Amino acid sequence: MRLLSIIVLIVSLITAESCTCVPPTQQNAYCKSVWISHAKILGKQNLGNSIEYTVQNLEIFKSNTSLMPNKVFTPSSSAACGVVNLEIGKDYLLSGTINNGTKALQLNNCLYMPGNDFQPSGVLLWSRVPADLYQKLQKKDFNPCSMN
Repeated sequence: MRLLSIIVLIVSLITAESCTCVPPTQQNAYCKSVWISHAKILGKQNLGNSIEYTVQNLEIFKSNTSLMPNKVFTPSSSAACGVVNLEIGKDYLLSGTINNGTKALQLNNCLYMPGNDFQPSGVLLWSRVPADLYQKLQKKDFNPCSMN
């Protein structure tokens, strides 16, 4: 009985420390994202509570600024919804928000553009972006976003 109590406690702690969010649809991700970019990861630096990725924006699909910064920040823990596993030298489809105070690009595991609405995937390697999604992004072929 004591072993069972310990197991339940451990599972509860793990669950309490994990990132939980509803997987986004393509439409939802497009509307909630302030920026969407095909980006190559050039560098990664752990800053304690956050990770700073240096990126090269190869193609920008959505942005509210004429010049996209080449730094993207994410929490350094996957439990805090950080995107901690991007690899230097690889291309990804990234999307996220902008910090209102610092104007820095932000990335997290709750806001990504899925390859399709039925199989949530997390951040996509660029080589896995379906052709139909790429065309939608290029043409901005999404329904109008509500102002909520």
